[in-house]
Amino acid sequence: MRRCASIAAALAGLALTLTITSASVTASAQVRPRTGFPAGVLCDQRSTALCMDAPAVNGTVNGDAYHPGNAQDLSVSVETNCGGKVTSTCPFTVGLGDNNLFIGDSIVDIHNLHTGDAYAYNPDNLIYEVGSGNGQVYVQVGNMVNGFAYLVNVYATDLTNTYQDPVYICTNGSGNALLGKPGNQTSTDCGWTKHST
Repeated sequence: MRRCASIAAALAGLALTLTITSASVTASAQVRPRTGFPAGVLCDQRSTALCMDAPAVNGTVNGDAYHPGNAQDLSVSVETNCGGKVTSTCPFTVGLGDNNLFIGDSIVDIHNLHTGDAYAYNPDNLIYEVGSGNGQVYVQVGNMVNGFAYLVNVYATDLTNTYQDPVYICTNGSGNALLGKPGNQTSTDCGWTKHST
């Protein structure tokens, strides 16, 4: 009888260990990278001829050939709001389904390193360099440092007031302003990567 009790206790302990291990593996598989970087240049993942270029405050952020310096040096920082990650209720308007699309992805902002100005969406559907403190947040879907990521502008997405219709920041050809494109843009020039220097 005592031996049966010992075996039962050992089996219960093993089952608990397996349950905890299984839960740990599942949780770690769902963790998405909290990325960003302190300094660099962001370019279209398909072409270094289309890098984010902000030549003037309150001007558009354009796509231009890679040339690090005042107009292209920027930082991507993980935000503190919502704990830095998309949750079921933050940062998008609740009820439109966008939070559920991106749960666990990082919430970031983008700033020019030389001026401190932020990159923000304008209702004219373009991306502008605006004075510090007037920036907007983006959801980073992917890893810009080791691969590429999509940037979804939270403000622009909320403006659509349409169920699961995120607005991606995309290039529109060399010399042209970056723009916001709603819908599924994963097959177009909307992926961004940190240029390797």
